[in-house]
Amino acid sequence: MKKLDPKDFDRVYEIMDQSFPRDEIRPYEGQKKLLDIPEYQLFVSEDDKQQVNGFLATWDFDEFVFLEHFAVDPNQRNSGVGRRLLQEVIGSFDKMACLEVELPDCEMSIRRIHFYERNGLYYNDYEYEQPSIA
Repeated sequence: MKKLDPKDFDRVYEIMDQSFPRDEIRPYEGQKKLLDIPEYQLFVSEDDKQQVNGFLATWDFDEFVFLEHFAVDPNQRNSGVGRRLLQEVIGSFDKMACLEVELPDCEMSIRRIHFYERNGLYYNDYEYEQPSIA
């Protein structure tokens, strides 16, 4: 895990675009502008050829770190990349980490929730409507 080198932003955005519905990501320029905000950080994982194969975007607030976008290259999913990246990023902060997940109403969302639970996070079962990010 390392912090994003700005030259790798296009690769991160490519993975983001492949992994999220349009209403859950910002347009390219809006996403890139976040790199100028000190509280916003992108952490990346690289393969053995030094190519970005996953990323985790965070907002570092006073009392907690918010995990905003997290994705692994579709060709490298289920290989341990996501687990390692998530654990390293969360471990680098000395505060609570939180994130939003979809309701457990389909097999894929249930799998995501179980992934987070296996990695030390907890599912809070209360009503919440996730606003569009775009």
